[in-house]
Amino acid sequence: MRQRKDPQLAARAKRFVFGMTAAVTGTFRALADKEVRSVFSRSLKVLLVLAFVLSALLHLMLLPVEWISSLFLEPETVDASVRAFRYAAASTVPILLVSACRYFSVKMFENAFFAGLATRDAELAEKIRKRKAIYWDWEYAHHVMRFGLRQLGFGLVALVAKPILGMLIPVAQFGYRIRHMELTFLLPLFVAFVFPATRETTLQLVHMWLDSRAMVRELFDPIIARLKSAAKNGDRNVNTDLLTDMEIDSEIADSREEQREWHQSGSDAARLGFGLLFCCMLQLPFLGPFTWFIGFASAGLFAPELVELSAFSANKAT
Repeated sequence: MRQRKDPQLAARAKRFVFGMTAAVTGTFRALADKEVRSVFSRSLKVLLVLAFVLSALLHLMLLPVEWISSLFLEPETVDASVRAFRYAAASTVPILLVSACRYFSVKMFENAFFAGLATRDAELAEKIRKRKAIYWDWEYAHHVMRFGLRQLGFGLVALVAKPILGMLIPVAQFGYRIRHMELTFLLPLFVAFVFPATRETTLQLVHMWLDSRAMVRELFDPIIARLKSAAKNGDRNVNTDLLTDMEIDSEIADSREEQREWHQSGSDAARLGFGLLFCCMLQLPFLGPFTWFIGFASAGLFAPELVELSAFSANKAT
């Protein structure tokens, strides 16, 4: 059994590295390819300028509050509270702006995805795009709420609860989410959590892992939305293994265990590595949220390697 798991672990590690490499390569290709870049560059520039303007206005609106507060509060208090709030509020403008476009102007980002995919197979990209998609349903609403509540919960628990409890809860959640994988992924984190010197790093890794999964769910939504539609309509010509791999509820359950095991051990690890890089890019001050455009284009560029697209191939019924 041990000999069987070690090759699987090595394969997962290789696929994880492949996913990170694909993210780097996809980023450069999305920026270098004029046809792909032209699809999202105008929207990116408009949102960037709008974010700068709104941030500047917010700074100007809150500046008088800071001046008035300085008359009654100590300079250290003003710096730690009022001024910190002003900069924090202004920095959220790009996040809110891009998020609003993500959820209310789906095609703005979907265009970038299919532009990337079209560079690999234009006919397949057009065929997939023509399929009916389900963007908003209970599954996606649950995904969005779960992500938002998790971020809020992490902050509240870390703020209110004891430091040990505030860190142990997300680590335990991480352990539950990877319960179907080898303990090799989980044990080092719990060991690192035991030592105070590595406890904060452990928490950071857990957050990045959970955020990477959420990121991948978003980047491949153009494919997932169409697979959900096919599953809802009972289209047996469409392979919905991807929904199973990404823990998305569907009405069709594929019973081919060997194929599912390959996806979980290979593609899932690659997608995790792919999403991890863009999670790091999102942390960039102010400009981070705009990497969503590059992320979608890169996801389209490497969709043939990262997700199962044979369901939409020419030999399948449309």
